[in-house]
Amino acid sequence: MEKINRILIDCSKTYFNGLNTGIERVVRNIVLRSEIISHKLNTKVSPVILESINGYKTIEPLLNKKKENNDFKNNLKSFLTDRLYLNKKGIIYNFFKTTWSFIKRFQFFFTGLWQISNSFIYKIFALGYGTVLPEKNDLLIVIDSFMDYRYNIYFNFFCKKLRKNGGMVVVLLYDIIPLTNPDFFEKSLVSGFKEKIKKFNGLVDAILTISRSEAEIIRKENIFNIKSRQIAFFYPGYDFQNEAFSCEKRESNDNPEENNVRKELSDIISLIKRAYDAELTNRIYLMVGTIEARKGYDYVVDVFEELWKKRFGGILFVAGKIGWNVNSLMEKFKNSGQFNKKLFVFNNLNDREIDFLYKEASAVICASLREGFGLPLVEAMRYEIPVFASDIAVFREIGGDFPIYFEPCKTGLAEALKTEKSRFSKKIGNGENKASARNISWNESINMFSDEINKLIGNNIGLRN
Repeated sequence: MEKINRILIDCSKTYFNGLNTGIERVVRNIVLRSEIISHKLNTKVSPVILESINGYKTIEPLLNKKKENNDFKNNLKSFLTDRLYLNKKGIIYNFFKTTWSFIKRFQFFFTGLWQISNSFIYKIFALGYGTVLPEKNDLLIVIDSFMDYRYNIYFNFFCKKLRKNGGMVVVLLYDIIPLTNPDFFEKSLVSGFKEKIKKFNGLVDAILTISRSEAEIIRKENIFNIKSRQIAFFYPGYDFQNEAFSCEKRESNDNPEENNVRKELSDIISLIKRAYDAELTNRIYLMVGTIEARKGYDYVVDVFEELWKKRFGGILFVAGKIGWNVNSLMEKFKNSGQFNKKLFVFNNLNDREIDFLYKEASAVICASLREGFGLPLVEAMRYEIPVFASDIAVFREIGGDFPIYFEPCKTGLAEALKTEKSRFSKKIGNGENKASARNISWNESINMFSDEINKLIGNNIGLRN
């Protein structure tokens, strides 16, 4: 690659699905700062999506897009999820999942054929406004989940043609937990992940990930047969940094509804504040992230159940979409004697509502057994909220001396909670919890992202020469 012609940033899944997990928040923040990348690398940057008919198309760099009449689909999905998970209808769930998977595979296979044929038509007749075809020395960066069905035979065709024209393909691989810790996931997801890794072999020139710890794991696993020098990392930034979100020391909004916080949520917080005396008012513990086995929700709830029996005044908030293999966990939430009393679970909060909870929380719990990064840890540090974090390598890397670390088990967390007050007072008092924190803004994160992309481009030139 002599010089980058343009950078294409693939954000297809986030654009179409509009979810709000850690990956989607990273994708939105990268795309919203396309101009910073363009300025840093002195190259045109275009966010693109794999559209059903035309293949890759350019989009406006705003991923908070309109719903596109998805209300019915979202309501249906929510209904099915509630029934299939909470009522443990495993046979029905597996039937729907298998059928849906087959339909999507079938759909996107023929979609890929259609996209390939259209690409030749557009090239000959200059049709298809906004359609993106590979040009010499293009750089494609796939920053979204590569597990999506949209990455079909057309994607394969596009990448091969792009690389043949002197271009380069970089994949942002958030983590490879399905490979290293398959027990946390459904067998179908693990096999699907392995299948996608295999299909991407020969299409990818470099890998970017989101922590030094994950980069080392990827190197050991030899993903995509990529050489070690073509694997790099950057740190995602904290969220809620723009004018819509105040990141100052936790000052609650007097009128949450004006900040798009649903009344149900603000009413719960108000009720908690009225119900408990001054000593317990702020003892709200927050967990943010997809509800899945590796996040540690199971043992955290067990610890709180035991503490509540001893008249513990803490309130536990869980904010995350429902993941996989959590039938029993969702039942545990609902069957708890403290459900909707001292245990509150929300599966579809937006950024503003999560921001609202961060401001109201007195501590954040990051109990994961395995992570690629840990955005809630970064976000909590930004608010200077005390953090209880499981003692895993990536949290040590990201959190430094900020959190109170515990062994990721019931005994470890229970012990940490018992000594909470004195330990946090000491750390906050002498400032040691601020010194090592990996606390960067999204603008700083994107600068790091751009620098690492630039290095990968340079390394790729060296390898080709």
